[in-house]
Amino acid sequence: MAHNDVYQKCKQLDEVIVSRKDDKRWSLEFPIEILRLCGGLGVDSGSSASKFVYIESCDADLVANAPSGTKCKLHMKSFPNHEISEGSDSIKRQLHIIRHDSSQKIDLMSSGVGGHTFHAKLNEVFNVNMVNVSEFDSAPSGFFFLAKYHSPRALLYPFIEGAIEVPIQKVLEYGQVCHQAYLSKLTNSPIVGIEKAGKIPKWPTQFVDKNIDDSKTLTDSDLFPCILVTLGSGNAYYHIDEDGKYRMADMSPRGGRFFMSLASYMLGTDDFNEVINLAEQGDNANVDIFSEDIVDESADDYYSLGSRIELLCMSMGKVIFKNNDEIKREDLARSLVLAVIMDMVHHVQMLAVQLKVKHVFFSGSFMNRFLVRYLTTVEMARRNANFTLMNNLESDLRYYFMKHGPYLTAFGCLAAKIQLTKKALEESNSRKTE
Repeated sequence: MAHNDVYQKCKQLDEVIVSRKDDKRWSLEFPIEILRLCGGLGVDSGSSASKFVYIESCDADLVANAPSGTKCKLHMKSFPNHEISEGSDSIKRQLHIIRHDSSQKIDLMSSGVGGHTFHAKLNEVFNVNMVNVSEFDSAPSGFFFLAKYHSPRALLYPFIEGAIEVPIQKVLEYGQVCHQAYLSKLTNSPIVGIEKAGKIPKWPTQFVDKNIDDSKTLTDSDLFPCILVTLGSGNAYYHIDEDGKYRMADMSPRGGRFFMSLASYMLGTDDFNEVINLAEQGDNANVDIFSEDIVDESADDYYSLGSRIELLCMSMGKVIFKNNDEIKREDLARSLVLAVIMDMVHHVQMLAVQLKVKHVFFSGSFMNRFLVRYLTTVEMARRNANFTLMNNLESDLRYYFMKHGPYLTAFGCLAAKIQLTKKALEESNSRKTE
C-alpha cells in the first residue's frame, strides 16, 4: 500500500538523500572543449512537453576564453507544449548560442514527435535553423553522452533498498506453500514445476550509495552492455554496447500517453502529477483481483496457495462487479500506475534473458516520481526472485533510475551537433592542407 510504513520510510529517506545530493540536479558540468562544439542548445519536443538543454549567457566568456579542461554547465528546463511560447521566450533570455559564423544562421538539433510542429516557432525565437533528428537515435546517444562524462552518483537516483525485502520474502513463502500443496494434494498434476522451494539470495543492492569512485564515469563502471528503457509519452527499449553502439530492441504502445488517456477517461484529469498523487493514496486491492479473491476453501485444491499469498491476477477485475459510486479514483489510479509498470517490467525481463544483459537503466518523465520508482523496484525484485525460484537459476539483473532521464533526447541532440561540428572542422582543416 502507498501509505504503509515501508513506503513512507523509503520515501522519507529518498527525500533526504535527493535533497542533500541533488541541489544542482538540473545542471551538469562538461569539458569546455566539448561544449564549444555543441551550439549551445538541444531541444526535445515530445508529444506532451518540450525539454531544453542549454548553455547560459552568463557563461559566454567562459566558453570563449577558458582553457581546455575547464568545466562549464549545461542547464535543463522543460515546459508543457501548450506553454512552448512562454517557455522558449524564457530560455532565450538566458541562452548563449555559439555561432562560429555570425553571418549565417546556425543549424541546431531538435528531436521528438513534436519537433516539426514547433520548428517555425523555435527558429523565430532563437534565430536559428532547427534540424530534426530521430528520437530513436537521440535518446540512446544522449544516454551515452551523459555516461561518458559523469559518475553513477551524479546520474542515478539512490537505490530503494527498503522496497525489495517484502516482495522477495513473499515469493519465497509462495514457493514453500506451492511445495507443500504439491506434496499433499497435487502430486499427480502435470503442471508441477517446483519440486522444492529453494533459497533466494538477498537482492544485490545498487552500489551508487556505497563506496564508489567518483572519478569513474558510468561508462567505466562495468555496466555495459545494458538495456535503456525510456518511458515518457511512448515506451521504448534500447540495447547499448560498451562502445556506445545501440539498436532498438523493442517498443510498447502502452506508455505515458496510453496511461494519461485512460486516466483522463476514468479519473477526469489530464494532469500527470495529480494522477500520481491520487495513486499514492489508493489501494489497488479494492479494484484488482488477487489470488485470495478467486479461491474456494471448501472445494478448491488451490486454496492453500491462493489464500496465503497475495498474487495479482486481474488488473481492475473487480470494477465490473461494482457501481461507479463504489469505486474510488485513488484506487483506480493506483491500479493503472501498477499496470503500466508491470507491462514495462515484463518487457525488461524478457529482453534481458534474450539479450543476455545484466544491467537496465530506467529513464523518462515517468521515473521522476518516487512512487513509480518504488513500485518498479518492488516489481523488479518480485520478478527476479520468482525467476530464481521457478527456474532454479540465480537472476543477476540489476536496475538503475536516471535522474536526468526526461532530458536524454535533448542531450542526444547536443551530441549530434557535436559530431557534425567535428566533421565540419575536420573537412575544413583537410581543405586547408591540400
